[in-house]
Amino acid sequence: MPKDRALREINEQLGGRTIVIGATTSSGGGAVTDHGTLAGLGDDDHPQYLNATRHAAIDADLHGSGTATDGQVLTADGSGDAAWETPATADHDHSGDAGDGGQLDWDDVWSDAVHSHASDAEGGTFDAANLTSGVATDGHVLTADGAGGAAWEAGGGSPDAGDVTYTPNTATDWDSDSDPGDVDNALDQLAERVDDLEGAGYLTSVDAGDVTYTPTTAADWDSDSDPGDLDDALDQLAERVDDLEGATASHVFTFGTSGELETGTGALKLHAPWACTITNVTAAVGTAPVDASLIVDVNIDGTTAFTTQGNRPTITTGNTTDLSSTPDVTAVSAGEYLTMDIDQVGSTTAGSDLIVQVRVTVP
Repeated sequence: MPKDRALREINEQLGGRTIVIGATTSSGGGAVTDHGTLAGLGDDDHPQYLNATRHAAIDADLHGSGTATDGQVLTADGSGDAAWETPATADHDHSGDAGDGGQLDWDDVWSDAVHSHASDAEGGTFDAANLTSGVATDGHVLTADGAGGAAWEAGGGSPDAGDVTYTPNTATDWDSDSDPGDVDNALDQLAERVDDLEGAGYLTSVDAGDVTYTPTTAADWDSDSDPGDLDDALDQLAERVDDLEGATASHVFTFGTSGELETGTGALKLHAPWACTITNVTAAVGTAPVDASLIVDVNIDGTTAFTTQGNRPTITTGNTTDLSSTPDVTAVSAGEYLTMDIDQVGSTTAGSDLIVQVRVTVP
């Protein structure tokens, strides 16, 4: 075949037929260029593609059992598969012409309702005024009003107190000794009773100065006399409590040595159970020292409280007491201990029967 009249053929086997694409012939004829003129267009030559017939025959296990009819929806069938089902509808009548949307039969919804449908062309207009007074605003819903009728109320709002049942524990606490029945009636009763009390003056404020107070024991009060009224009595009590709160308690640590005295370090330890402050140290003997003074020392945890040694308690020769000695260190912490040393005795007569007292205050 000459080159200038060579033809190029591509054969594709499909369904037992040969399709020639883009061919020229030696007789001068042309190839088919219009899809609509191809032969066998109505044949189902492509089983791998989905068409209307195959779609209807899809396996029911994957897309619902049976064949769907107009209006059905594909839903779970409760066993892990799917099924075509008709949606549930309300039990009411949509009768009337095809173009009017149907007439709502209220006999199936509310037997006592009075309503109107303005025109067939509009599909009917519901007249809320025939069911309840007032005009509904956006979001309101029609609900029972507790009296056999209906009322527009905000959707999702709080219930009316009249619809909330209340049963009292003690019916005799209420009007006519009977159950008020609901929260609305109970609140009304309480409001009326409180209002009556306010009008009678029971709930008005009273000044303590206007309240008479007569004590059982007048000697318990200032100047051993009747304070006269509640105001004065409370003032006195507040002042006396304040004085007690500001006061400090006083305690005494006592060291004693009987018989003739000798110098030495005291072994007796007196522990402080609370923090305290030393205010004074006194010393007294039964027999006075002679020809020399008797000198004692007080220690806190083994260390002298009289860092100025000349201030130590001293009973001079021929005397039996020293009643005023204040140490340089006065603070004693809770748990610390006190001891007493005899640093010097009389030379001719040492002295005997010594008592040393350490006075402290506790805040």
